[in-house]
Amino acid sequence: MLLTAAVLFIDLRIARAGSGAMYKGLFSLFIAFALIYAMILLYIYPILSKFFNSVKNTFVNAFLMSVRHLPLTLLMLVISASPLLLMWLFAYVSYAQFTSILIMLFILMGFSTLAYWKSKIFVKIFDNYIPKDENEEKRRREKRTERGIMKRWNDKPYHSLDYMLRERYGEKVYRVALNGGMSCPNRDGTLGKKAASSAARAEAEILQQNAALSITEQINTQIKSLSSKRPIHKYIAYFQAYTNTYAPVEHLRKIFTEAISHPDIVALSIGTRPDCLGDDVYWSFLIP
Repeated sequence: MLLTAAVLFIDLRIARAGSGAMYKGLFSLFIAFALIYAMILLYIYPILSKFFNSVKNTFVNAFLMSVRHLPLTLLMLVISASPLLLMWLFAYVSYAQFTSILIMLFILMGFSTLAYWKSKIFVKIFDNYIPKDENEEKRRREKRTERGIMKRWNDKPYHSLDYMLRERYGEKVYRVALNGGMSCPNRDGTLGKKAASSAARAEAEILQQNAALSITEQINTQIKSLSSKRPIHKYIAYFQAYTNTYAPVEHLRKIFTEAISHPDIVALSIGTRPDCLGDDVYWSFLIP
């Protein structure tokens, strides 16, 4: 490439120095060759870094790409030639201090800025020749779909109960904590004697105070307290204290039915543990 540039430079000097129509024609011809050379030189190294090719095919592809994307090629040639244009401009600027500042800024940021903008153009050009990864495109579509779903689901990657209740009733649904009068296998020593945390014990003591009230009375009491703070119209009956399937099925059916029969209750939530979900409870409540 350097030898070709040297030959073109010498030919241009000779053709320019000569006189007559022949020399003018040769000068125009060598200018065209120099432009083609510059176009190939512009593409040759980016193609080498991006694609695997023989030397011959690399030069051929550089020429074909430069011609196919001629407007972008000319734009990059102007960008590449801008340092020479600036030097020519500096030669006619009489303010030496201003010229030196421009030169310093160009040395610090000019070359990297030119390389950055040319790389942006090359990415746009090379995208036409790089096969698209179908799996990558599929992952991108799935990610866009997931973002859209998460946006609809209050930025959560799953369809939450809170979202479903908001969609159905048009407002946030709050829980009312209920005590069904049950104990816990760890509390009565049936399956162990591991003590609950102090926070859990304190909360259970508060709920235990409601045990003397019926389920309906507990619901009305908490609704009155919650509705005095904010406008709430729908609630979840949350059986919270201890293990809420640790009782005979008849008792469970009675208290659960009473809870969901309340006009302001729209959902039932039961706090329990896996080892207290026997077949009788499972077949009575979990299987419709």
